[in-house]
Amino acid sequence: MTREEECYAFLNARSLTELRAYARNKGVDKPTKKSKEELIAQIIGIIKGDIQPLAHISHRGAPVKNNFYDMRIDEYLKATLIEEEQEIEPLQEETQTVEENEYLDELTARFKELPQQQKQMLMHLLDAWLLAKEV
Repeated sequence: MTREEECYAFLNARSLTELRAYARNKGVDKPTKKSKEELIAQIIGIIKGDIQPLAHISHRGAPVKNNFYDMRIDEYLKATLIEEEQEIEPLQEETQTVEENEYLDELTARFKELPQQQKQMLMHLLDAWLLAKEV
């Protein structure tokens, strides 16, 4: 299996909603109008540098309902497609206790109740925190 095929299989296992959010973040033009296969091809093309991402993402139209995706997608794709020498293990979900799952469910429910603007602000804060944590 080639690296592109590995990435295709990895992305194909993701939901269409998550792929659209990731594609939107990477600069794919009109991700909601593309099929899952087209999204995956565009994402792989952008990561490899074969396709130029959008320079400016339009904010016209209805607001985006879901702009959340697993941040590890980017790490996996870049490492698989770009860093040829690095050996990559598939991402595995961390095991969680019942208490952690209940806490996460409660946080998710509270998050869903927030207005869109507050959701976006929280996501920006989380992104900044994750970037600071990596440094």
